[in-house]
Amino acid sequence: LNFVVDTGASVVALPQGMATSAGLSCQRQVMTITANGQALACTTMIQTLKFGGFTLRNVEAIISPNLSQPLLGMNVLKQFRVEQDSGEMRLITKN
Repeated sequence: LNFVVDTGASVVALPQGMATSAGLSCQRQVMTITANGQALACTTMIQTLKFGGFTLRNVEAIISPNLSQPLLGMNVLKQFRVEQDSGEMRLITKN
């Protein structure tokens, strides 16, 4: 998957179809507030999330039926130092 880095997203967010393909199921329904207004979504837990050279375990996420692209939210981003230079963004492990 290609995630959109979204500092405005509290948690990782996945479109319904991608979550279903990954075998993720709804744990409980929640109301979310997005740039497009309120939306009904549900919570899930990603047991293992791998991207680049990183592996994270037990990552909270939401499944959103109206989302077109997966979002990498602040629950993941806050675990890294984020740098941007010459149009390139880097995630670096915090020491």
